[in-house]
Amino acid sequence: MVTRLEKAKSLLKEGNYKIIDDNNIEVNGYKVTLTSCNCMDAKMRKVVCKHQLLFQLLKQEKVQSVNYVKLEDPIMFEKKYGISTLVYLKRIGEVFEIHNELKWM
Repeated sequence: MVTRLEKAKSLLKEGNYKIIDDNNIEVNGYKVTLTSCNCMDAKMRKVVCKHQLLFQLLKQEKVQSVNYVKLEDPIMFEKKYGISTLVYLKRIGEVFEIHNELKWM
């Protein structure tokens, strides 16, 4: 029996998806987020479907393919530019804090 994860990997290889934005994709006509999908598997069985697993794989692939550039210590950045700047850059996905260092995407 083929698992949902194997089916999701197959969809990934085939490219049977359309990225709408950072939080939404469309797969074979289904509207998908990381936490929901309008397919029957997700709606009726209340499980994470192959479409949601595909979205998770896409997110992992994106994170793994990014080359991060070290900015500086988060505390020093906050002192220079202010907490609101740091929060904003994190919110829009331009800056990530990894192992107590700020990384620029």
